[in-house]
Amino acid sequence: MRYFAAAVLVCFSFACQRQDAITIDSAQLAAFAPLPESVPSETNPATPAKIELGWRLYYEKQLSADGSQSCNTCHLLDAYGVDGEPVSTG
Repeated sequence: MRYFAAAVLVCFSFACQRQDAITIDSAQLAAFAPLPESVPSETNPATPAKIELGWRLYYEKQLSADGSQSCNTCHLLDAYGVDGEPVSTG
C-alpha cells in the first residue's frame, strides 16, 4: 500500500509541473478573422445580378420541403450564420 501511495504522489508531482505558455502566431489567428467582403475570382466575377440572386435564394422559403423556412431561418446573418443552439434541430 505504501508503494502505491508513493507511486500516486510521484505521478501527481509530474502532472503538476508548470507548462510553457502556448504561443499563437498571427497566421493561426487569421483563421478566425471575419470573412472578407468578397472573394475575387477571375473566371467567375461577382456581378450585381449574381449578388441579388444569392440574396433572393438565401431568403426564399419555397426552397424548403414544406415552404416554411429559408436558409436565414437557422443561419441568421446577424449572428454570423449560427443559431446559438448547442445541437442542430434538423
